[in-house]
Amino acid sequence: CAVAFRSVVAGILNCLPLVLANSLAYAFMALNDPPIPMTTATLPVAAVSIGLGVDYGIYFFSRVIEEYRKNNNLNESVIIAMGTTGKAIIYIATTIVCGIAFWFLSKLMFQALMGMLLGIVLLLNMVFSLTIIPSFIVLFKPKFITRQQ
Repeated sequence: CAVAFRSVVAGILNCLPLVLANSLAYAFMALNDPPIPMTTATLPVAAVSIGLGVDYGIYFFSRVIEEYRKNNNLNESVIIAMGTTGKAIIYIATTIVCGIAFWFLSKLMFQALMGMLLGIVLLLNMVFSLTIIPSFIVLFKPKFITRQQ
């Protein structure tokens, strides 16, 4: 993200929702009875969730930048991006989470737990990407969005 938008701030802003969502997922793993250990078997859950979470941020940043170049109003650009790309992010995340939710019905305990964990972390990534990123854009007005190219 930092390379794509040529801004370290973009990379940091995109990491905030990911760090929060994955921290909560790790807390869930620790508090589960019995606790779910971090192993090479659980690592793909974190990798998939981070990969999709990064996509949500990139989609949103790109749309805000596109709108800002049209109307030169950051608040309006964020509102438009929420109505278009935000809706698309919700559809994508919901579709994936609903598909993964069926894993929870598996008789294989590990598969059921990983399905539940992946569903939770993907949902958290969506919620945090659609709340933290827009809030920080409006609050801090990052230059990678407002600079003219």
